Amino acid sequence: MSLIDRYSDTELEKQLLAVLLQQGPDAIPYFEKLRPAHFKDEGLQRVFIYVKQLLLNIGSVPSAETLRIELLQKFPKAQEAANTILATFTSIQSLSISTPLTFLMDKVVGFSRARDMLSSMEQSSRLLEEGKVEDALKNYQDNALALQATDPTLTVIRGEMTEDFPNRVKLYEDKKLHPEKYIGVPTGIDELDKLTGGLWKGEFGFVFGKSGVGKSFCLLAFAYAAFMRGLKVLVIPVEMPYHQWAYRYDSRVTHIEYSKFKWADLSEKQFQQWQERHEQLKKLYYDKGGRLYIEHVPLGCTMGSIRVALERHISLSEPIDILILDYADLVIPPEHGFSEQAELTSIFRTLKGFAQLYNIPVWTATQAKRESYQKAVLDLTDVGFASGKGHISDLVVGITRTDEDILRGIMKLHVSKYRDGTHNTPIVLHPNLSLAAIDTAGIT
Repeated sequence: MSLIDRYSDTELEKQLLAVLLQQGPDAIPYFEKLRPAHFKDEGLQRVFIYVKQLLLNIGSVPSAETLRIELLQKFPKAQEAANTILATFTSIQSLSISTPLTFLMDKVVGFSRARDMLSSMEQSSRLLEEGKVEDALKNYQDNALALQATDPTLTVIRGEMTEDFPNRVKLYEDKKLHPEKYIGVPTGIDELDKLTGGLWKGEFGFVFGKSGVGKSFCLLAFAYAAFMRGLKVLVIPVEMPYHQWAYRYDSRVTHIEYSKFKWADLSEKQFQQWQERHEQLKKLYYDKGGRLYIEHVPLGCTMGSIRVALERHISLSEPIDILILDYADLVIPPEHGFSEQAELTSIFRTLKGFAQLYNIPVWTATQAKRESYQKAVLDLTDVGFASGKGHISDLVVGITRTDEDILRGIMKLHVSKYRDGTHNTPIVLHPNLSLAAIDTAGIT
């Protein structure tokens, strides 16, 4: 028996599912904490997936007949697979278990984490045997932190209200004495900052709009504004290569067309202007602590990859002040659910968790629904692929450029969601995307 097999117990997994089925709707919070991968047995994984889906949809434990109908729709040409799932479900439903639910949860989740850890160690060990030390270290870090990022019980902030009162008073007094420590990070767009105060520590926000509307340029503006405040900014571009993002930054700060950098077509004067501006920014912001890091993950960006990047900066005594991910829809989801919508929502939920865990603002971008492409005003119903994205977020900003707007040379921002203020007040900007600038008014 291998070490991994020692942490596999199908009977425990069956007992856990049986107790969950006995709980009925009260089991929903437990189903939400569990993932299919927590079950080693593939048959139990399938039962878990479909029972969870039906439980969340109808609000009660499905009967065998309800599950049979669902499976016939899912597997119209694979009756044997459907019958196997139904038989497993029926056998579990017939079990009578008195073992406490929390004990079974702890055991099954603990065994799953042990298997994941052992599998990661085996992968790293194989890479070391091949002499690939750097690959082994990266594999270990990615998998170890991914384990933490997807564990719903890992990070818990607890407090009893009476006992915690002195701490809240201390926090309040510190806010009064040092308000600058607790303000949001401005976006650099004056009207948006007046309305929201920027994105605050522990908050998660995203911009959305049609393809090519300027979402990445908007994130670049947020990153540059934070850098100019002397903050440490981490940009993780998933969609475009490192140097494309970097040259867009150069275009933005020099007011030289991006294409000149892309095709190495700067005039001597522009080349000198680029160097002089770099030295100026170094003195103004870099030498005073500002940093703008770009870390491109070219293949297989996961929540673990992002957390590794954040933890690496902490280990270097340079903790990140704001994280910008361009963009979330392209990240591998931390949870493999029964729908694309559920998987995408899990990405946004984890990013919100990062904002709270590291007490930093986190920005990202996502697509709008195709049918909204010519709308003059965007709201949460126009967010593409998964409505849960908007429910999770603290600040949602829609970006529109109708055909008429393009003729007028403008773009509009709409605050589609803001927990503490008004929504959908249009903010008119005058972009020049060839200069990587979303607003040329008062450009710096």
